[in-house]
Amino acid sequence: MAPVAAAGLVMIAALMTIAAAIGAVGGVVTALLRRNLAWGALVTIGVYFVLSPLISKLISALVGLLPLTVTFLIAALATGWLQSRSPKPLAALIGLILGLGAGICYMLPLRFGIRAPMDKGTPWVAFVILLGLVIGSIGKRRRVAAITPPSVKS
Repeated sequence: MAPVAAAGLVMIAALMTIAAAIGAVGGVVTALLRRNLAWGALVTIGVYFVLSPLISKLISALVGLLPLTVTFLIAALATGWLQSRSPKPLAALIGLILGLGAGICYMLPLRFGIRAPMDKGTPWVAFVILLGLVIGSIGKRRRVAAITPPSVKS
């Protein structure tokens, strides 16, 4: 492999790793502050775009948006779910570990070559993860709605 191609692959891998880390930390912070996921995601993406030109140009920063989104959502939802069942520091640590673990699982196909991020199967990994989170969220809302008694008007 030519030195320029190897350098490009290292830059892409660095951006994806940084995106996964920023997404996981942003998700945990958003869940701990009990803020809206949409605003937390926008702030996290903003932080990523501020930090990414320090590494590379803006166009190549778009490579990291998918792992950023996956790790943000998993870390935020896991931390939010665990806060009611365990102490906040433990919930934050487990949420961070789950978010980073999802980022690592997403980036595993990169070991197989430079074309892995552009392969047809790679976005499907993120799609399946996000679909599972959406289905779990809908099921959670239905269970809560079934348990909550209707309000009585006076």
